[in-house]
Amino acid sequence: MLYKMLTTAQGASDKHGTSTRTYEAGETLVADAPWKESLIKAFLDAGLAEQAQTTGPTETKAQASAEEATGAETTPAPKRKAAPRRKKTEG
Repeated sequence: MLYKMLTTAQGASDKHGTSTRTYEAGETLVADAPWKESLIKAFLDAGLAEQAQTTGPTETKAQASAEEATGAETTPAPKRKAAPRRKKTEG
């Protein structure tokens, strides 16, 4: 789960809590270890962090350009009509 720091705060930087670091406001935290979960819970309880929104855009420009590069177009490009041929004149 993702969490976002609302204000700058000090917290543990390892699972033993022997060293600390400054977590900056706006920083995104990931609860991928048990010690991080308890640290983030402490930040949440103190009002220093909040759960980040996990919803995002369904399609990004990078995905769209990747589809174009592979030729995965949904509609074919319109065909152009040929111009009428000119007659050669002698002269």
